[in-house]
Amino acid sequence: MKVGTDAILLGGWATAAAPRSILDIGTGTGILALMLAQRFPECNVHAVDIDSEACDEAADNVANSPFAARVSVHRTAIQEFATDRRFDLVVCNPPFFSNSLKSPDVGRNIARHNTTLSLDALAMSVDRLLAGSGRCCLILPADVSETFHNVARRQRLFCEQKCLVKPTPNSPVKRHLLAFGRQEPPPFVQTTELIVEAARHQYSDDFRTLARAFLLKL
Repeated sequence: MKVGTDAILLGGWATAAAPRSILDIGTGTGILALMLAQRFPECNVHAVDIDSEACDEAADNVANSPFAARVSVHRTAIQEFATDRRFDLVVCNPPFFSNSLKSPDVGRNIARHNTTLSLDALAMSVDRLLAGSGRCCLILPADVSETFHNVARRQRLFCEQKCLVKPTPNSPVKRHLLAFGRQEPPPFVQTTELIVEAARHQYSDDFRTLARAFLLKL
């Protein structure tokens, strides 16, 4: 799987107050786990994925990184991830296609389609694994975001912060970066906007600020 813009956005945006333990649900290549290990040098990161080939690739990437001592890769469905630990920060770039045409590539289907991790299952897993004062951050298509808000509220998880992502200044909002916690937020959620490209092949200043620590060409 290639490193995508969604992962870069979430890895640069997700945060919590001085996290010491981080969980990456559906780690794929391990990109989010490694980005967060880089950003938070005091933390330990647990990266979970159901796909064996993805776990092998993530483990190889971790082993060849400066963060190998602080990142652990687990091959399991998040619904079956057995641990007594509760995490200060949970991140997920979840599969979100539900009825679209699938690829012949099984691994790609697992990563992109929600047949193995529904939004309900994701919210229940976050509720089970998130510390009382922890935060869950994820990225979703704009048209899926409200559905997850409703699902999360059933688990007493409430949106604290939202960033609306546009590919270009004149594009509609394509993605929502979302942060959830256990405390009921004020009536108006803190909302910002981020534009990825100011012009074709020209990243915006905001995106450069978010991703500069991770992309060599910025």
